[in-house]
Amino acid sequence: SESASESASESASESASESASESPTATPTEEPICFPGDASVELADGSLKTMRELQVGDSIRVGVSAYSEVYFFGHKDRSGSAEFITIEGQNSVSISISRLHYLYVNGGLVSAEEVKEGDLLELSTGEKMAVTQVRKEMKIGVFAPHTLDGDIIVNGVRASTYTRVVHPEFAHLLLAPLRFLYRLGLPALTFLEKTSQAGLARALRLPSGPAAL
Repeated sequence: SESASESASESASESASESASESPTATPTEEPICFPGDASVELADGSLKTMRELQVGDSIRVGVSAYSEVYFFGHKDRSGSAEFITIEGQNSVSISISRLHYLYVNGGLVSAEEVKEGDLLELSTGEKMAVTQVRKEMKIGVFAPHTLDGDIIVNGVRASTYTRVVHPEFAHLLLAPLRFLYRLGLPALTFLEKTSQAGLARALRLPSGPAAL
């Protein structure tokens, strides 16, 4: 009886172990799409703000001499944590970004998970800088600001506000009503900050973006 009980217990344990190992991992579209709280942007007056301090209405740098207002946050969570890809270049240039987020690399838009050593980042000055290291790390804060322009300079590196979850062209069209409301001076739609972009994309059957554009 004891032998049968032990055998059944061992069998259940092995079954649970196998089931856990076979459980599907979270799909890329279910992860936070954003920048960490300590990432910084440059305001029109030349001062810097972290993502934690950034507000709707702030005019931030999006190009060599271009600035654009933040009109919406896709995510805004000060205490949440997530895994980011940190991409480093020379002269202490570094940007941490979620893996499906687009940034300007080798003259086009490339998702962070596709970036590798030797690729060329585009800086806020318009100059190109070679990537020297790519690594993953956990960081605090989950922020996804959207600018009217669609681009954003973070830590001196040019990136897009869009991701592979939804193709940028469709994402830009999808957010058109929010840009319209913002220009009318209506309050920010803060309840959307927790909305799953992945779930919305699936519900509307929107095409996802490619690894590079």
